[in-house]
Amino acid sequence: MAVSESKEHRTCRHALRDLEARIRGTQKVHFTDRELRRAKIHVEKVSFEEDPPTFSPRYFVPYPAHLLPDPDVFSDENVFPDEPDDYAIEFPEYDRESMPLELRSKIECARQIGFYLSRYGVNSQLFLEDRGQLTTHPTGPWCYRDQVDYTTMKPLEEFPPRKPTEDEPHWYATTLLYVSDDDCSHMNASMIYNIDGDERILRGELLALIRIMEGRLNVATLAEHVVIPVLLFSYMAPQHGRILQGFFNGKKLTVYHSRLYDFRHEKDAPIKLFTSWMLCNITGDTKSLPSQETA
Repeated sequence: MAVSESKEHRTCRHALRDLEARIRGTQKVHFTDRELRRAKIHVEKVSFEEDPPTFSPRYFVPYPAHLLPDPDVFSDENVFPDEPDDYAIEFPEYDRESMPLELRSKIECARQIGFYLSRYGVNSQLFLEDRGQLTTHPTGPWCYRDQVDYTTMKPLEEFPPRKPTEDEPHWYATTLLYVSDDDCSHMNASMIYNIDGDERILRGELLALIRIMEGRLNVATLAEHVVIPVLLFSYMAPQHGRILQGFFNGKKLTVYHSRLYDFRHEKDAPIKLFTSWMLCNITGDTKSLPSQETA
């Protein structure tokens, strides 16, 4: 880095670089508890439904879910009368037999639910702004930037060397949000994976978290920050998703994750839960390392 770098900052940056190489070099999709411990990765399933959440440290504060509009509001073209076609959304009900052939792949099913939730989040923010309801409960300060513009970051994707088949694991990030204030290091990301999910953490989820952290530690304007908290929304087959919060304390990567949620049918899908975290605000000290005893 061109600017003066503290010892703690350099230690975190190099440690994350080495951890990324270690995970990437294994070629494994899943890891045993022993393998995670040896890599100094702590993975813990927690509840993202509690208000407030009880895990600690916590770097993100969800928007109150009960204040979000019901999803079916956006099926009404009168909600945004000036641009009704731009904001109308429909939940992608999962029915493999009746789906068009081009929508049946695992990666496409994951993409569809990620896209729907992203659109619902944008619509909700506009809906609340139009009604002056963000005064007492503002949504988070998130800004969008194309991934190619994150020049200090390794690619947030993994594909086979040739065109992947349905059964060959591959993943990529679909959205990467940052805070425009140079004094904030928090990141908010979404990714999709062509794999049938279960409660085990996936290789791509770890690599996405680590690469975002390492890449942001290479940004000169964030030289005072030693913690890069990442909130990650991970979508996978058949049409499921989970929420993860990751951070690095200088020696250990900690990943808190929700249970795996089923998004195949709207009546069962936790739409407002995920959106409340997408529209989250930020919190926590990122200029000093959390306790080594944390998680």
